[in-house]
This record gives sequence, structure tokens and C-alpha cells, in this order.
Amino acid sequence: MHKQSKFWVGVSLALLLSAFTIETEVQAGRRNRIMQSWERQHADQTSWNGAYAHQSTGTPIALIVPPTVRSMRVFNWGVSGNTISPVYHQFSLNRYSGNASPRGPFLRTPMYPSSSSQFGVYYIRGPW
Repeated sequence: MHKQSKFWVGVSLALLLSAFTIETEVQAGRRNRIMQSWERQHADQTSWNGAYAHQSTGTPIALIVPPTVRSMRVFNWGVSGNTISPVYHQFSLNRYSGNASPRGPFLRTPMYPSSSSQFGVYYIRGPW
């Protein structure tokens, strides 16, 4: 095989591999749009807060996290009680829905909490 033909075989393989890479990026973009659509639908139907209030304020507190965050870890008492839950809600100043405001009465933090969700602090993705 000549040097020139090896070169052209290498170039054609590189072009072929780059075509597959572009296709997977397109599929990943489509998958992300579908996931964001599901997250918006879930966020529209549920409240951003849980059943517990923060100890010092008496209402739930929103902890703003980066917008790329997709999940959070909830620490529970017991063997394999830890779970990974999705973060659905995105912070926005101009968006108000009926489920967006915290409504009471809220449960107080127990004397001996058995889960990190009982502290009244809930993750919300930031807008930036």
C-alpha cells in the first residue's frame, strides 16, 4: 500500500467517525429537550417544597443550585435508605403558578430527623 493511499484511507475513516459523532450529539440534544419537557411538566403539576418547614423561619427554604444539576441525594436513616431524586423545579422571577407558593401548615423538624428532607430546605435550579 502506498503512503498516499494510506493517507486517504485515514482521512476517510476520520470523516466517517466524525459523522457518527455528529449524529450522537444530535440524539443527545433531542434527548435533553425531551427530559427538559418532562421536568417542566412535573414542575407545573407539583409544588417546589415538601411537607416540612425550616426550623428558624417556619416556612420552607429554597436552596438555589446551578441550572445543570439534575439530581440530589436524600440521606435517610437505615441500611440503603439513601436515594437519588431528580430536581425538577427551576427558579424564575416572572413565572407564577398556583402550585409555586408554599402553603401550610408545615410539619416541624422532628427532634431526631430520620431523613435530610425533614429539614425544610429544598433544591431549586438557578436561572443563569
